[in-house]
Amino acid sequence: MSHKPSSQLLLPTHHPHRSTVPGHATRSALHTPETASYLKIGTPIHVVFKETEVVLAKTLENEISMLNRVKGTVKEIEEGTLLTKVMVNTKIGSITAFITTEAVETLQLKEGNEICAMVQTTEIMLSE
Repeated sequence: MSHKPSSQLLLPTHHPHRSTVPGHATRSALHTPETASYLKIGTPIHVVFKETEVVLAKTLENEISMLNRVKGTVKEIEEGTLLTKVMVNTKIGSITAFITTEAVETLQLKEGNEICAMVQTTEIMLSE
């Protein structure tokens, strides 16, 4: 999915985390606009994350720490024995989530439901 940076995806832009392994050079574990040219404002990027890292909510009654949220509509549900694939149409593109079938039943998810898809910042990768 391509996306121009916006307030919808709040990605860390502070100092890169550095890790040191004995005998190896220090490497940045987090790129910033200063270290990766594709992170400049206005440059299209790909936002990548595992479908199993997507959290779905029908309502957000209480504040939570997961800030990468996008509202959408359930497009399709493919129910399995343990896991169910939920496709969500959003203004930034289609998002696929694999959640437990029990969670789908608990949320009473149906095609056409309005839903909020969330991904923790540490589970997101960006690329050109």
